Amino acid sequence: MADQQLAFVHMPKTAGTTFDRILMGLMPLMGKPRVRADGTIYGQFLGPDKTEAADYFRNVEKERILQSSFFAGHVTLPVWRERIVPD
Repeated sequence: MADQQLAFVHMPKTAGTTFDRILMGLMPLMGKPRVRADGTIYGQFLGPDKTEAADYFRNVEKERILQSSFFAGHVTLPVWRERIVPD
């Protein structure tokens, strides 16, 4: 997968958070760029420091996303397509 991107779909209660943390730790060791869209989805679990991950994804530089080997965050498929697929 040296020249590929990984889009990980987290299914609840399947160790997705653990898998995410492992990959987030490995990417810097491998010298691979990564992007994490911190935040929540659909306004769930909002607190004073939480934002929507989709908003982060919409605002991050597209070039940074395209150059990343690993992307994580609560981003729905329509938002992903909005930023990636049209090109």
